[in-house]
Amino acid sequence: MSDEVTADIHTKSSDDILSKVYSYSHDKAQELWRAILAERGQQRVERYQEYHKKGYFETPELPENQPPMTLRKAINYSLFDIFMLSDDAVLFGEDVAILPERFF
Repeated sequence: MSDEVTADIHTKSSDDILSKVYSYSHDKAQELWRAILAERGQQRVERYQEYHKKGYFETPELPENQPPMTLRKAINYSLFDIFMLSDDAVLFGEDVAILPERFF
C-alpha cells in the first residue's frame, strides 16, 4: 500500500467515507488513470500477455483492442487493471465470488 493510504489509518466515520465519495471528480480520476497508464503502460501489455499464457485470458490483446464483450468479462478486465496498476486498490464485499459460467 502507498504511504498516502497508510498515513490516515483510523476508524472511519460515515462522514469520513461520504466526504471521499462526494469529493470524487471524474476529471481528476481520469487524469490520475492517464498518469498511471503513462508510467506503467508497457507493464500492462506484458502482464496481459503473461496471464494469457497462463490461461487466464482468451487473448493477449488489451481489452480496448478486443471486440465487444460481456459485462462480466469487462468487469474482470477492469479489476485486473486496477489491482495490477494501482497501489491503493482494495476489494471487499459479500458479492465477491466465482459463479459457474452457465449463469451468464
